Amino acid sequence: MNRCIGKTAIVCTLAAGILGNAGLADGPQIPSGWESLDSAGLLQLAEDLSAQGAGAAGQRMLLADYIAGKHMGDVESARAVPIERWRYLGRALKDDIPPETRKVWTSMLSKAFDDSDETIDALSVQDMVDLRNALWWVGHDAPIRHTPKLVERVESTADWYSLKPLDLAGLVFPLRDVGASGRVARQRLAEHVTSKYFADVAATRSMPLLQWQWLAENLATELSPETRTIWAGKLKEAFTSDAAVLASLSSKDNRRLVNSLRGLGAKAVNSLALAWLKDNRGTWPQRSAGGLARIAIVAAKEDRSELASLMPELDALWAARAEEAPLGSVDYSAIVEVWTTMGNRSKAREWALSWPAA
Repeated sequence: MNRCIGKTAIVCTLAAGILGNAGLADGPQIPSGWESLDSAGLLQLAEDLSAQGAGAAGQRMLLADYIAGKHMGDVESARAVPIERWRYLGRALKDDIPPETRKVWTSMLSKAFDDSDETIDALSVQDMVDLRNALWWVGHDAPIRHTPKLVERVESTADWYSLKPLDLAGLVFPLRDVGASGRVARQRLAEHVTSKYFADVAATRSMPLLQWQWLAENLATELSPETRTIWAGKLKEAFTSDAAVLASLSSKDNRRLVNSLRGLGAKAVNSLALAWLKDNRGTWPQRSAGGLARIAIVAAKEDRSELASLMPELDALWAARAEEAPLGSVDYSAIVEVWTTMGNRSKAREWALSWPAA
């Protein structure tokens, strides 16, 4: 596959240059063309290298060092790069930033954008969200100074109403982490979500199920019993009333839906997992062994008898997969758990003993 399709010529040339020049006897050599790239070009390069996987890890390390040297020498240099761009640079390079360079990134991002009330007051809510993500991607674990201001903005303004679903739902974490002082803001977030994302089925489906799980599990205590019932009903309507929609969910999204409904206190939600297994029976061979097992675990917690009729076919599929190639530890763990949940200790033991880790 030619990853240069749609890329600028210079970015492709530089990506190839890194691969050809890294690791020479005199140390990694920076392609001369790098100096001509602005921060947007460096982000494009970082994302291209990220797409190349493990084979480009060394090159991503080199790029992280280069970015630190070029854009983190002082506060002004860091501020010259849009905060959103720092967010996506962090995401592209997150696993390969050398430890000492990581310290430079976290320190300079904090100094440039989170160091004083004056600096923080100049940030938009979107800036704050982008900064939190940038810091999170690069492993910043210290308190973030702008958090009280973010809570205040959610409490008293509508600046955050236009956030995309991922960022809107992500607000729940800083609002949760401040405890009682974030209650009003959490209630406002819940009210906005209710108004905007339960307006119709299409609006509900526009919020990914992972984000619904975040919201349901962290805002349920801020909702009245009546509102929790509304949320659960609307989620069921959007994702389960149409059998085709339910069947189209990935195994992860099915679990997220079940977790969302469970977080809202809905009853009999595990049956959705059983319905999903039945509706997707023809696609089992294309799905991961662990994903199917984790769905089966959820289904087994409500109706073992009906799931029992599917288990021989599932087990045969898992066994065939294990013959083709070793399953991962998480896959074996899930299969052992589902048989244990089903009450079949013999099968659970059989899989536990076949687990390479055992």
